[in-house]
Amino acid sequence: MEILRDLLVHFIVEKAILVGDWSGGTVSMQFALQHPERGQALIMVDPAVYEGGVGPSWLRPFYKVPQINHLGPLIVRSI
Repeated sequence: MEILRDLLVHFIVEKAILVGDWSGGTVSMQFALQHPERGQALIMVDPAVYEGGVGPSWLRPFYKVPQINHLGPLIVRSI
């Protein structure tokens, strides 16, 4: 969240319209909650929002697999 805040500060953006899709939904929602003064609006597009922002506990070990960047989209498309 601090990286996004620093990016807005760097580009002198006082209030941003945050758009969060799938996994970005968690990031944009958490940022809006932590920094309400920096957001003008929050748009959620098919968000996968989980408590704590990390998803279900059974899914966490799969995040460390190097192939997840390729397998993740294939798995999601099949659901």
